Amino acid sequence: MNVQQFGNHNGENEFAGSDFINLHDQSKITLTPRDRLVMSWENTMDLARNFKRYAMIDETLPNGAVFKELAELQGVCAAKLHDLLGHYEVQEDN
Repeated sequence: MNVQQFGNHNGENEFAGSDFINLHDQSKITLTPRDRLVMSWENTMDLARNFKRYAMIDETLPNGAVFKELAELQGVCAAKLHDLLGHYEVQEDN
Protein backbone atom coordinates (compact mmCIF):
# COMPACT_ATOMS: atom_id res chain seq x y z
CA MET A 1 0.00 0.00 0.00
CA ASN A 2 1.48 3.30 -1.08
CA VAL A 3 1.08 6.10 1.50
CA GLN A 4 1.02 8.74 -1.22
CA GLN A 5 -1.91 6.95 -2.76
CA PHE A 6 -4.00 7.60 0.34
CA GLY A 7 -3.52 11.34 0.49
CA ASN A 8 -2.06 13.92 2.75
CA HIS A 9 -1.41 13.71 6.45
CA ASN A 10 -2.01 17.30 7.47
CA GLY A 11 -5.34 16.59 9.16
CA GLU A 12 -7.49 16.94 6.06
CA ASN A 13 -9.42 13.97 4.83
CA GLU A 14 -9.51 14.18 1.08
CA PHE A 15 -11.60 10.99 0.98
CA ALA A 16 -14.43 12.28 3.18
CA GLY A 17 -17.65 11.17 1.54
CA SER A 18 -15.83 8.96 -0.96
CA ASP A 19 -17.00 5.53 -1.89
CA PHE A 20 -14.15 3.37 -0.56
CA ILE A 21 -15.57 0.21 -2.11
CA ASN A 22 -15.16 1.67 -5.59
CA LEU A 23 -12.23 4.00 -4.86
CA HIS A 24 -9.65 1.86 -6.65
CA ASP A 25 -11.94 0.03 -9.03
CA GLN A 26 -10.45 0.43 -12.47
CA SER A 27 -13.31 -1.39 -14.21
CA LYS A 28 -15.78 1.48 -13.70
CA ILE A 29 -18.34 -0.79 -12.02
CA THR A 30 -20.64 1.15 -9.72
CA LEU A 31 -22.27 -0.46 -6.71
CA THR A 32 -25.70 0.94 -5.98
CA PRO A 33 -27.22 1.25 -2.52
CA ARG A 34 -29.40 -1.75 -3.41
CA ASP A 35 -26.26 -3.77 -4.29
CA ARG A 36 -24.77 -2.96 -0.89
CA LEU A 37 -28.04 -3.87 0.79
CA VAL A 38 -28.07 -7.29 -0.91
CA MET A 39 -24.43 -7.91 0.07
CA SER A 40 -25.13 -6.87 3.67
CA TRP A 41 -28.22 -9.09 3.84
CA GLU A 42 -26.30 -12.09 2.50
CA ASN A 43 -23.37 -11.52 4.88
CA THR A 44 -25.71 -11.16 7.85
CA MET A 45 -27.53 -14.38 6.95
CA ASP A 46 -24.17 -16.14 6.74
CA LEU A 47 -23.24 -14.87 10.20
CA ALA A 48 -26.57 -16.05 11.62
CA ARG A 49 -26.06 -19.53 10.11
CA ASN A 50 -22.50 -19.75 11.39
CA PHE A 51 -23.44 -18.65 14.90
CA LYS A 52 -26.27 -21.18 14.92
CA ARG A 53 -23.84 -23.96 13.97
CA TYR A 54 -21.37 -22.85 16.65
CA ALA A 55 -24.16 -22.82 19.23
CA MET A 56 -25.10 -26.39 18.32
CA ILE A 57 -21.47 -27.55 18.54
CA ASP A 58 -20.88 -25.84 21.88
CA GLU A 59 -24.39 -26.23 23.33
CA THR A 60 -23.12 -27.70 26.61
CA LEU A 61 -20.52 -24.94 27.10
CA PRO A 62 -21.14 -21.37 28.26
CA ASN A 63 -20.14 -19.95 24.88
CA GLY A 64 -22.91 -22.00 23.25
CA ALA A 65 -25.47 -19.67 24.81
CA VAL A 66 -23.54 -16.66 23.53
CA PHE A 67 -23.48 -18.07 20.01
CA LYS A 68 -27.21 -18.81 20.22
CA GLU A 69 -27.91 -15.21 21.24
CA LEU A 70 -25.68 -13.89 18.46
CA ALA A 71 -27.48 -16.08 15.92
CA GLU A 72 -30.81 -14.64 17.02
CA LEU A 73 -29.51 -11.06 16.86
CA GLN A 74 -28.07 -11.58 13.39
CA GLY A 75 -31.39 -13.11 12.33
CA VAL A 76 -33.18 -9.95 13.46
CA CYS A 77 -30.66 -7.83 11.53
CA ALA A 78 -31.09 -9.99 8.42
CA ALA A 79 -34.87 -9.61 8.65
CA LYS A 80 -34.55 -5.82 8.82
CA LEU A 81 -32.25 -5.79 5.82
CA HIS A 82 -34.67 -8.07 3.96
CA ASP A 83 -37.52 -5.66 4.69
CA LEU A 84 -35.45 -2.77 3.32
CA LEU A 85 -34.63 -4.81 0.26
CA GLY A 86 -38.35 -5.43 -0.23
CA HIS A 87 -38.90 -1.66 -0.39
CA TYR A 88 -36.34 -1.42 -3.20
CA GLU A 89 -38.08 -4.21 -5.10
CA VAL A 90 -41.46 -2.47 -4.79
CA GLN A 91 -39.97 0.82 -6.04
CA GLU A 92 -38.42 -0.91 -9.07
CA ASP A 93 -41.77 -2.49 -10.02
CA ASN A 94 -43.48 0.93 -10.19
